[in-house]
Amino acid sequence: MSMIYHFEERNTIAIKEKKERESSFFKVEDKGDLLSIQTPVINLVKKDGKLVVAKTGYVVEEEKLNYFFEILSLLRAQRFLDPHLLSQKISEKDFFPDEKQKIIFTFDKDIVEFTLGDKLQTSRSFYVKIKTKKEQRWAIAYDSSPNVGLYTKEDVNNSDFQYTRVKSLFYLDETYFHDTRLFKKTLKVTDALIDKLYSLDLIKYKTIPSPKNLDVKKDSIEAFIKGLQKLRANEIIYPFDPTKLSKKMSSISLNNGNISLSLYRLYQGKQGHYVMMNTDDALFEINPSAVPFFFTNIQDFWIKKISLKKIEDLKINFGKNKVLNIHVKNGKIKGQNNVKIKKEQVLKLINILNTEADYLTEKEIKGKKAFEIEFDQTKLKAFLNKDEIIFTEGVYNYHLRTDFPIPQRYKEYLE
Repeated sequence: MSMIYHFEERNTIAIKEKKERESSFFKVEDKGDLLSIQTPVINLVKKDGKLVVAKTGYVVEEEKLNYFFEILSLLRAQRFLDPHLLSQKISEKDFFPDEKQKIIFTFDKDIVEFTLGDKLQTSRSFYVKIKTKKEQRWAIAYDSSPNVGLYTKEDVNNSDFQYTRVKSLFYLDETYFHDTRLFKKTLKVTDALIDKLYSLDLIKYKTIPSPKNLDVKKDSIEAFIKGLQKLRANEIIYPFDPTKLSKKMSSISLNNGNISLSLYRLYQGKQGHYVMMNTDDALFEINPSAVPFFFTNIQDFWIKKISLKKIEDLKINFGKNKVLNIHVKNGKIKGQNNVKIKKEQVLKLINILNTEADYLTEKEIKGKKAFEIEFDQTKLKAFLNKDEIIFTEGVYNYHLRTDFPIPQRYKEYLE
């Protein structure tokens, strides 16, 4: 892997930027391909053209590696220490008390050792040592990245935040570098089978089975596929034994079954949420917040709304000859036959009719009917219980959970 892009310098002739480039000491663009990185904690090695964590053999995520090198590329030398001074009998431990605090970068053309020393007490700068096959340089360095947050000038000068951030690079473990993405690259998905219950067609943007006389949410289908491909694991288990998985909960297959994800509750008897993929050799333990992807209901992709083309003449029948005929036009609401109507109550009802249902059912509703509604050749029956209102139209019952009272009696609409 070529690391040139990690350290690309901006093409500008501004004096300040030129000075910064000249004082940048961590330059590896001419070292060739990166073969390995060794820190006090982990070892990354190149295998089959990719960097992997030597301990586990699992691939390193390039974005995380980029961040690692980005911090190093922002280091600047405040000044290089005088070679004459270094020739004196000065103990390195005065500046570098922990020689293990070192990162070794092996390139095909050179080896670069980067050693981090102590932070200066009176500034944000710190000692660093760079050693290659040809030379060794000491410097007082600082992190040139912008400070985040509100600080006084004194705080900025003495802050150890940036030194701590650089120091943290030396102690990142394999769990940081593991590529925890379930999908290593974005795929063009043509279809999805959810738990063998229903399918999504991303060519024609429909569900199979399709809803009856309802439209499908194209945006929701796209968001589901994009969200699925962004899933990450909390932990990578590599290698793993598939025979130790038990209690399968759900599955998703993509592109005619070429990609499959299977969700399990147990691995080696330990509870969690484990995803096995046929395109990866690792087992992914995912966060519980990602589990709903595997249990997405087909109705989540439907527009579960009663078709309201227009409401002008609204008829509400409460039974026992109690009928309201209401004219609605241009925001004006008026009862017919000189009946005085509470407009706010009618608006409540219309708003409910315009609200998407929480879910649909097809079985006949058994219970006491509250009222019937007629408008624009549409007839609805309304049922109310403690937690929801149900409108029936055609083959579907539209269940709406509501937390505010619905006017359901004749007198509630009258002034």
